[in-house]
Amino acid sequence: MELFKEISLPEKEENYYHYIRYQRFIESRPLRENKRKRGFHWHHILPKSMGGEDTDSNLILLTPREHFIAHMILWKCGYPKMIHALWYMTHNGNNKICFTARQYESFYNDYIKSQPKGKNHPLHGSKKSAAHILKIIEFTSNRIHLYNPTTKENMLIKKDDSKLENYLELGFIKGRPWLSDIVSGEGNGMYNTSVVDIWKEKYPDTWEEHYNSWIESFKKVNKGKNNPMYGKNAYEKLSEDEYVCTMKKKEESMSKMWEFKRMLEEKNLKIKCIETNEIFDSLNEASNKVYKSNKKSGKIRNCVMDKISYRNFTWELVNE
Repeated sequence: MELFKEISLPEKEENYYHYIRYQRFIESRPLRENKRKRGFHWHHILPKSMGGEDTDSNLILLTPREHFIAHMILWKCGYPKMIHALWYMTHNGNNKICFTARQYESFYNDYIKSQPKGKNHPLHGSKKSAAHILKIIEFTSNRIHLYNPTTKENMLIKKDDSKLENYLELGFIKGRPWLSDIVSGEGNGMYNTSVVDIWKEKYPDTWEEHYNSWIESFKKVNKGKNNPMYGKNAYEKLSEDEYVCTMKKKEESMSKMWEFKRMLEEKNLKIKCIETNEIFDSLNEASNKVYKSNKKSGKIRNCVMDKISYRNFTWELVNE
């Protein structure tokens, strides 16, 4: 990595071994086998206290244990500014050593689990400001997800990042196909379970009566005049900034849709599924044949335009 040239050499000769060790440790992280899907730490390869910046080239995803080890090696390199960071990772409030690398990872996992979630979270129900939403849109629209099927590692980098091609050569693919393992098939909490089964378990004797009553009430709610937005403008309650933000997203979506339609009609192109090698005349046909649903046309269009995958399938436009 060119970035290592910016890290000064250790003052003492005996610390040079750890300097090389740190380089090898960082370079080996994208190649490791890792079953973890979340709970990573962003680590600054060149620490901020030594002049590092919050750039994609200076950031790498590490597990809590790997993050601890990285700072341990930097401390062993003899950099004075690394003492402070490692001190807080290894000491408690009474200045007593309490963590090894594995203990730190275990403690961090327990700490995350103990944090309030859902209705117990202090920000539950709070509304994001328009400025916050615009920041999120600006951040995510210029980035792309990468996933390595071998190491199970996923990351988010800028679309114009110079390292993108390197990651693709290492076996990374665009998109987040691992999500489909969670939300579909056996990974879904409702797999092989119907609403009827739930009602039978909840009301063994009177489930049919409760179920029918629930179905009837469900049919009446939020329809026609019972809908709280009946006869109202969906945007009238939005502030000016929120309205601009919403319209911007809608305009981008429409622009993408018309651009895709123009490409199909003017260039007389077809839609191809790379994994199955099938070619389709329309989005609806591709959605029905591959995803067994008529509601995935927009997803396929986004895959083509953004060059990403959806549920393990990648799409492209080809000539007849």
